Amino acid sequence: MSKIFVETRGTSEVYNWFDALEGNKKQLPQLPELVKKLADTEFESLVLYRESTQLILAITALKSGRIDNRTRPIRNSLIWIDDNDEEAKIRAIIYEYLTAKDRLEKDIAEAITETPEIKIDYQKIESIGDNNLESNALNSAKLICKIGNLDKYKQELIDEIKSCSLPKEKGLLVFIADSKSQKTFEEAKPWRGLSNGIENKEWIPIQKKSQILTSTKSGQSSKTTQKNQSNLWSIILLIVLVISNVFWFYQCSQLNQSVNELKQEVNDLKQNIKKIEDLKEEIKKSKADVERLTTNLETDINTAKDKFEKLFMEAQKQFNDDIFKATSKYETEMAKVQQRLNDSIKKIN
Repeated sequence: MSKIFVETRGTSEVYNWFDALEGNKKQLPQLPELVKKLADTEFESLVLYRESTQLILAITALKSGRIDNRTRPIRNSLIWIDDNDEEAKIRAIIYEYLTAKDRLEKDIAEAITETPEIKIDYQKIESIGDNNLESNALNSAKLICKIGNLDKYKQELIDEIKSCSLPKEKGLLVFIADSKSQKTFEEAKPWRGLSNGIENKEWIPIQKKSQILTSTKSGQSSKTTQKNQSNLWSIILLIVLVISNVFWFYQCSQLNQSVNELKQEVNDLKQNIKKIEDLKEEIKKSKADVERLTTNLETDINTAKDKFEKLFMEAQKQFNDDIFKATSKYETEMAKVQQRLNDSIKKIN
């Protein structure tokens, strides 16, 4: 059974790691330092590392479809720890990440809910990669380590992951991180490394320590047998070339790092501008609503005023009619009384 750890957060909480099976907050187990260094949960990345008996896969900063109480997108990051015999499953997850990342993000997002506590559907996440890639009669992966541009060599890596078994030696196997510089990849020395921060048009071969030691021993043996044939000018030229190449690589890595940092700042600025535009649109809508309500209120007031004036005039007319009728009746009655009084006086006289 896979050990799966998820880093996420609730709307008003901070980011925490959760044990997907137990569903509770938990510290990560001891991981190789290189994995902890490269798996940056604030930026999208994929890190695959082989221990002696285990494969460790980290995929970071996946979209969750949720936002926090400050309207910032919430990220999901995951770490799978599997035995070596689960390589086909791990390769299937990487294959889905490279070919259908939107679907992978959706499957993981649906397995993580907030009600309001964070709930994780372990079975749903554990089933990712169950459509294992072919594990029998695979080609052996070419052991040479190399790094290259993500957009250019992504399909080549997809083909390798689909049809080849992974190298069996311990260490960093796959590293994909668009936010990292070429220098970071050269220091990490993955079997396969991809980033758009690497601008070279071709693959860049990378030598690991074991390969460097083998190459050094071979070079020393060859140098011993040809020592009498070498000359001073060849050595000086070689040193100059090495120094110039080192300086050139250093300058390129510094430039790439600066470019990547600038790209990140530009992306952040674009996001802030979009938020401002959205806010302007909301203000515009609110203003229109207020104007509409004001117009409706003025209309209602005018209608009520006209109705009141009409009713008042009708009431005043009715009042005047009633007064006139009462006065006429009173005058008629008084005339009758006066007449009876006069008649009575005449009778008395």
